[in-house]
Amino acid sequence: MRNRRRGHVLAIAVAGAIGWGGSISWAQQQPSQEPTAAELKAQIEALQKQVQRLEESQRDSARLAAQTETTKSEVMQDASKRSTLLGESEFTAGYQKGKFLIQSGDGNYLLHPWFQFQPRYVFNMRDDGKGPGDDDTESGFEIRRMKVGVDGNVFNKETTYNFTWATNRSGGALELEEAWVRHIFQNQVTLRGGQIKEPYSHENVASSKMLLAADRSLLNEVFVGGDNFIQGVAVGYGNDKNPWQMEVAYHDGPQSANTNFQDDVAPTNDTRPDWAFSGRAQYRAKGDWKQYADYTALNNKADLLVFGGGLNFNQTGDTNVFGQTVDAQWENTTGFGIYGEVHGRATDGSAGSLFDWGLMVQAAQMLDKKHWEVFGRYSFIDLDEDSVAAGFDNQLHEITIGLNYYFDGQNAKFTIDGTYLPNGVPTNITGIGFLANEDAEFVFRGQFQLLL
Repeated sequence: MRNRRRGHVLAIAVAGAIGWGGSISWAQQQPSQEPTAAELKAQIEALQKQVQRLEESQRDSARLAAQTETTKSEVMQDASKRSTLLGESEFTAGYQKGKFLIQSGDGNYLLHPWFQFQPRYVFNMRDDGKGPGDDDTESGFEIRRMKVGVDGNVFNKETTYNFTWATNRSGGALELEEAWVRHIFQNQVTLRGGQIKEPYSHENVASSKMLLAADRSLLNEVFVGGDNFIQGVAVGYGNDKNPWQMEVAYHDGPQSANTNFQDDVAPTNDTRPDWAFSGRAQYRAKGDWKQYADYTALNNKADLLVFGGGLNFNQTGDTNVFGQTVDAQWENTTGFGIYGEVHGRATDGSAGSLFDWGLMVQAAQMLDKKHWEVFGRYSFIDLDEDSVAAGFDNQLHEITIGLNYYFDGQNAKFTIDGTYLPNGVPTNITGIGFLANEDAEFVFRGQFQLLL
């Protein structure tokens, strides 16, 4: 085929050469003269060389195209290998459902990095705070919470984890706050271990990201103690679809975060509980467990109704403390939500037997569909008279009203609230802005929250 095509090319070239030669002769008006055999041979050889050069150029172009296709294929294969993580699963990263996620294609490995930022302004005014007839005013800014963490699952979707670090608002030092791993078995039994929230009170278990007011109630501070993290193991039951959820923990006692295994630490012994347990059960009659994570009816598409209760016990030397709580939460689809809880605490030790109790109720109403929300809260605490220092009232009242503006749900929120304490408080609780006072006290807080 190639020889035949070359013959055709040569024939055309020869004819062209003859015609060209004739044209020149005619143009120059020279007499007709036949080309010699040598001249024809030279013209044919010149045309053959041109044809060879054309064929070599075509072959070079074909080789270049083949090399380009091979290189492209190799690059694609290398990119595919580099985008594969954890066996045969594809590695993906992106922003989904309000979270930045890094995960395997099958979902068995998931990493969710996040941070929480809560700058706050506090104004505190105490009647006779510096003595009779001498009021006291304190005000200023603080970084109430700055936390970073990661959560997700490993090996499979049933094995989850949460690691959280928080900065100390007094010095800025980074401290471990929460660190646990949990596995849920096929029968919905769960096993969790590490540094966890005590499974006891709903208000305490609820994340500080999801609070209604700027901070938790006075009732929670007195009966649970702020963000109460413990070290231990917990067995539970129920998943996100089950209406029942339960968990029981054996641990080192309240506020045992970031401690070692010792119960008695010199020079003062019996400062830590010898052992403790906590348990909580909750039943969802209506709604979704995700709605129960906060206290607002923002974006509710169904009514929510949940009942819960908890027990705890700890022993420190010859002192035993037994706590009880029950609570209920209801929300509707028109932006209204209400929550209430009751606490009791019995203490038995060398100082005698004491019993304290209290209750709290809070309610909120969305003023529009997405942004404005007004709320109110009332706490009452009746402390055993033998446990209160002289001069302080054993009955405490907390009256709070406030306003939330949701820029982007809980991810960006501004809160202002004011609290009136007609009988003051018997001790400093600076985490919520309260200072010890025997008389009336007023506290104003303004806070912005940013979550990622």
